[in-house]
Amino acid sequence: MRQEIEEIKSLPVAEGFSQICIPGEIEANKKRERVKKGIPLSDNVLRGLKKVGEELGLNFNFEEGEENEKK
Repeated sequence: MRQEIEEIKSLPVAEGFSQICIPGEIEANKKRERVKKGIPLSDNVLRGLKKVGEELGLNFNFEEGEENEKK
């Protein structure tokens, strides 16, 4: 199986693409990145979490726009 994957990935890449991916590869890469860097949240979600936290008397230590810095 490993040899077949290597053969497929060694084929020329179609115009407009940067690589050839096998089924599940994109998801595995995304999982690896999110385990390392965390799950990105939009500013809207962060504002909602902050609001709910304030209503519950909790303090969150984050700033809006911070998720873009983790990428």
